[in-house]
Amino acid sequence: MAIPSRQIGWSTKANLLWQISKQLEQLIKVSAPNKIKDLIALFKLRVGFNNGTFEAEACLNAILTNLDNINLLNKASLIITPNAYNPGVLYSVIPNTTLGDMTVVRATTATRVNSAGLIESVGVNIPRIDYTNGSCPSLLIEPQRTNLLTYSNDFSNLIWVKTAFSTVTTDLAVQNPSGVSPTFRFNPSNIPFGVLLRQSLTTTVGQTYTFSYFAKKGNYRYIGIRFNNARNGERFPTYDFDTDTLNKQGVTCDLSRTLLTNGWVRLSLTFTSTIATSVCDIALTTSNGNTSTVLSGTEFVYIFGAQTELGAYGTSYIPTVASTTRNADLISKTGISSLIGQTEGTIFLEADVQKRNASDFYIGISNNGLLAESIYLTQSANGVLNVSTRSGGATITINVLSVSWNIGNNKIAIAYNSSSVVIFINGQLKGTIGIVNLPTCNQITVGSRIDAPGTLVGSGPYKQAALFKTRLIDTELASLTTI
Repeated sequence: MAIPSRQIGWSTKANLLWQISKQLEQLIKVSAPNKIKDLIALFKLRVGFNNGTFEAEACLNAILTNLDNINLLNKASLIITPNAYNPGVLYSVIPNTTLGDMTVVRATTATRVNSAGLIESVGVNIPRIDYTNGSCPSLLIEPQRTNLLTYSNDFSNLIWVKTAFSTVTTDLAVQNPSGVSPTFRFNPSNIPFGVLLRQSLTTTVGQTYTFSYFAKKGNYRYIGIRFNNARNGERFPTYDFDTDTLNKQGVTCDLSRTLLTNGWVRLSLTFTSTIATSVCDIALTTSNGNTSTVLSGTEFVYIFGAQTELGAYGTSYIPTVASTTRNADLISKTGISSLIGQTEGTIFLEADVQKRNASDFYIGISNNGLLAESIYLTQSANGVLNVSTRSGGATITINVLSVSWNIGNNKIAIAYNSSSVVIFINGQLKGTIGIVNLPTCNQITVGSRIDAPGTLVGSGPYKQAALFKTRLIDTELASLTTI
């Protein structure tokens, strides 16, 4: 029976890839000065062969070079970085095979900030390589969230109530944060007083919500944000474009900002609802948050992408016409017992922690996602970081080590054997657990609960993760976690 030419082509291509791979492997072994370069070349070859996307080579080079400089690159059994992906796949650098490739599930589209600093939508199950926090990317892992506001970027729609003294127009000369024009311009109308833009929504008393929107300075310096009764009389929490400063104006709330490119900033306000019908307000204010001061009628700012979500912190922008939900990002890989140290090992994670919420999970290894057989990193209600080891099946032995850590970037290593478990954070030994019963593990989960992926998601973003099949010594752990 004749073999179709397409199959012959595939066989030839596979054979060629195998030959090139072997040649590059030899180069890596014999040419130490070019080791990182050759390792990346081999990685890119595999990604390209599978029609995947590769990004940020210089950033990957920096990660691998750092590991090599502290003599840990060759000891790693698994290295995961935010550099290469396909739908459903985040490629592992080590091993450079499908064995280490992470499985990615998210049943909806979602947004990210791309390497050009612009907000863009990515497809179902595509890992989100996000550049919000700098030139090097992070892996965006978020819980399921719903944008409760409708017409999130159509401020001309009647759902957005304008006071009698405010107008919204479009400006063809200005691009919004997604790189598209026109952009909505918000300003007083002929009667220069009380400039407000508002949308109301139903909220649950006692629940915490986060309201956010993007703004860019036009010819006016101050802009305010208000949710529910997050107010002090008529004073708004306020942002000053000129000094890049926030002022809560005496309001009890969590107020923050994220800078984007081209002068855009995202303002975010978190507040607990005290009434059943809440309002989300955008306003031009004075320096003290006052909205009743007379303006000239010519002041304006640019606005984009409003969002209100149930949760204690804001997540990536969810565009809406009607209320829209973005599903959670699920990042895990099973069947990797050969990559996990069973009698001893080390788990490493670098994450830029945004918020510390009770019981959030950051990374863990387990037996097929069983919490009863696992080692994992989570946090308690007071923001303390916990390392937990569980084993023994029905009779579960739990060892918990609680330590302090930082809001911001953290490098964390958990090293274990049957004698002890230690945790290093940012170059320092933080604590030790005495004799432990170790579970048998074949799965790694990054960013959410081990036994219920997509829930209790740790507020990254995530910069890198790695496994070692040995319990690294303390000096190695200090070097690995030094910022």
